[in-house]
Amino acid sequence: MTHLRQASNAGARLEQMGRMTCTIATHSEPSPPGPSRRRKLGWASWFAGADARVLSLVPSERSFLEAQGLVIVAMACVTGFAVAVAGSGWWNVPITHILWLGAVWTVVICIVDRLIYKSFGTSKRTNLLLAIPRALLSLMLALVLGLPMVQFIFSPSIANQLSQTSAVEQKSAQKQAITFYEPKIRQATAQIAQVQAHETALENRVAKFTRLSGCERNESSCSHTHKTGCGHWCRYYAQQANIARLALKQDRPIDRQKVTALKTQIEAWRTREASEASTRVGAIAKDKDLLAKAEALSAIERQHPEVSRYVLFVLGLFVCLDLIALVMKLSHLLVGGAVYEEVAAALRERDRLAAHRLREQTEVLRKRFTDEARADADVDEVRIDAERDRRIADARLHTGLSGASGVTA
Repeated sequence: MTHLRQASNAGARLEQMGRMTCTIATHSEPSPPGPSRRRKLGWASWFAGADARVLSLVPSERSFLEAQGLVIVAMACVTGFAVAVAGSGWWNVPITHILWLGAVWTVVICIVDRLIYKSFGTSKRTNLLLAIPRALLSLMLALVLGLPMVQFIFSPSIANQLSQTSAVEQKSAQKQAITFYEPKIRQATAQIAQVQAHETALENRVAKFTRLSGCERNESSCSHTHKTGCGHWCRYYAQQANIARLALKQDRPIDRQKVTALKTQIEAWRTREASEASTRVGAIAKDKDLLAKAEALSAIERQHPEVSRYVLFVLGLFVCLDLIALVMKLSHLLVGGAVYEEVAAALRERDRLAAHRLREQTEVLRKRFTDEARADADVDEVRIDAERDRRIADARLHTGLSGASGVTA
């Protein structure tokens, strides 16, 4: 019970000291004027990294922070649109299908800007160091997103250049396919013609000698001997006809197989030629990604050198627009003074003091609890020793009385 009462008393003292701390901190902080206390933090100031507690103490900074927040949101929307345009070029999809990516990037860049601007303090060197990553981010965004934006601006000229380049490449692809397959087709066709010519020659030879043999047998006017009947020449011509007929009979099956194989090969080559030409032409016609557009833009720059200067101007404009809010903040800090940041630093220091006070009070209570616990332990030891001595004395007295009673009996 003693420990419970002591713990309750210590808890009550800790709660009382905490209330005293909060009361001291509340009374030590100056109260802002009535209108500023009632006015809430606007969304534009929030994007500029403002805090309602700090802004209530420096209402003169409200207009600047609201203007800066509007600029941040506007430039984030511009960057988001550039991301949507770049995504449309990267994945070759309509820009309306990728607007969600621009919205997500707008939210992300707004959050990043709020974090950066909320980190600004009273040190000029620290502020400049904090501005370097944001400036590098703007430069990288210009390099990554500026080119798709330029391509979006010159999209009609780029489309015309792509159509011209595509037509030339399609003709070249068709010519390459023809150059590869046509010699093979001509060679196979020549072999077919050669085989057919050989068969035709044998057929003509059979017909010729058969006619001559018949002429020798039946016509005296065309016979060498001017006599009818199958003599020497008749038998000779018949023999030559038989030789040619036998050769034709032996060669015709082989020649027909060869001709069939050659015709099949020619048909396959023509099919491959048409397929490869169609595939290459289709691939060239669909080649409209970011790299193809960049090559088309380079071709336009070679034809029109003034386009290069315009591209550099667009990239520079993109960087400048993205750095407007940062330049505004730095110029305001360097010229007008970091009033808002000084108040914020003072409030943070006051929060540190309150935290330090609470830590010290906790340390005091910890030591007090330790000392009280040690004292309670010492008291318990003394009480135990006294109780032991009393019990020993009672035991001795009881033992003595028992012995006396025994002797009397």
